[in-house]
Amino acid sequence: MAFVLNTHRTYKQKASLSFLMEDGKTQEAPIVVTWKSIPKSEAKGDDRDLLDVVLVSVEGISFTDDKGDPVDTLEAIKNDAACAIQLIEIWREGLEKNSRKRT
Repeated sequence: MAFVLNTHRTYKQKASLSFLMEDGKTQEAPIVVTWKSIPKSEAKGDDRDLLDVVLVSVEGISFTDDKGDPVDTLEAIKNDAACAIQLIEIWREGLEKNSRKRT
């Protein structure tokens, strides 16, 4: 029987996000990201659109508004420039790593 691969699969990836804090120190946030596999033709457009397509969920981090009330993590992480840039880099590095030939 041939290997069967679902073209609409999702997969999880462990990663971490780095944040520069108000005291000038950098803090790491370990996360688990769930990505959606997409056709190459859908991987075009600006980075904001890309996260809307490929990012399914993020575990290990939460967001609050200026009053301290929780907000939707998925929308907040896509709207936070520091997070969005790092997530896109993590996604691209994951694709590159998985597409390399193994010997």
